[in-house]
Amino acid sequence: MERVTTKTKILSPSYPYPKLLFQCLMTENSIQSQLMIRIFIKEGLVCLNMNVAIGLLLFIYLVSPDLDLVEIIQEKLNEFGLEIINNPHVSLTRTIVLQFHWINRFISDLISKLKSIEKFTITFGELEVFCNDNCTRTFVGFLAQPPELLLQCVEQLDGVLSNYNLPKYYEDPKFHLSVAWCLGDQSNHLRTRLKNIAFEFDVCRMLRVDKLMCKTGNKIFHFDLV
Repeated sequence: MERVTTKTKILSPSYPYPKLLFQCLMTENSIQSQLMIRIFIKEGLVCLNMNVAIGLLLFIYLVSPDLDLVEIIQEKLNEFGLEIINNPHVSLTRTIVLQFHWINRFISDLISKLKSIEKFTITFGELEVFCNDNCTRTFVGFLAQPPELLLQCVEQLDGVLSNYNLPKYYEDPKFHLSVAWCLGDQSNHLRTRLKNIAFEFDVCRMLRVDKLMCKTGNKIFHFDLV
């Protein structure tokens, strides 16, 4: 089952493109001639010069419904000058580039792997500060617990990714629901500010996970758990 969305996600030029993309593009001849290849992202498409699309950005996640917990903390973090994340989610893969001719088989493989996973419940714990791989953005989010339940999903997803020679998820990941972000590495500053503020939440912190989502380009695929 798939649902097409019209929302476009614009990624900044500092977005860390997966190494696999450059390995596919930078041939020996192009390196020797020092040819510069212009790459940009448009509506989830990975494009070259002349708007030639070569693949799709893809990542797999579980979505958070509207929680009072998220709304409360976002109001406070917005006062700190952080940008609010409109569609909070818990990532279960890195953002990767998938070639067009792989898409149908890739989705089919995901269905086969995920059909053995049962529905489960996670709880959102304390606020944590995270920084992306190249330290261009800092995020604030809730830790998702227990990690063992999410690791069972990652293990199945990593199995599929490895069949396509795509990067697996991080080792010893800290699963989290990001709710706000800012530019640059502001992790130390934000950790200090969060320590000095007492947050009291008398609201639901639990999320029943009955499906995973996969975003490819401008399409979203749903994978129901058993």
